[in-house]
Amino acid sequence: MNKVLSKRVLGMAGAMLLAIGSVEAGEKKPDVELRSGFSVGNRWGVHAGAYVDFPQSHLFSLQTGVLFSSISKWEQAAFQVYVPVYASFHFPLSSVTKVRVSGGAYGGVGVGMNAGPTMDIGIEWKNFTFNTFGFLDCTSNSAHHAGISLGYKIDLGK
Repeated sequence: MNKVLSKRVLGMAGAMLLAIGSVEAGEKKPDVELRSGFSVGNRWGVHAGAYVDFPQSHLFSLQTGVLFSSISKWEQAAFQVYVPVYASFHFPLSSVTKVRVSGGAYGGVGVGMNAGPTMDIGIEWKNFTFNTFGFLDCTSNSAHHAGISLGYKIDLGK
């Protein structure tokens, strides 16, 4: 049942991204966001990664990246790599501050292979970001990974 649910979630996320990917981005160029932080949940550890944001409009973008995470249960430590694909909505609060709400799907490898839905909520201030995120593994009964991270955005258009 979990594998069927996982395939449906990934299929719906892919269809959604294809449908909204045709929105005009204008002249806005992609940017790269470097992140690092702490992870919690049934696994704890530290993580670091890089995300690329592809603007489709001033309020919407597609985002993907790679997150490397050291994960540990109390008896053992291991590494996990996550590759999320997000649909991101940006809500401006001022000329230099935005709230970003993102949802999508991910795939991961490391301690086994996993996939499922993911979410990310962040605050952007100038080029700095503060993010909370979560990955829910639909390939096992209870695996989840959540965390907080600080980041810095590099605008590739300049």
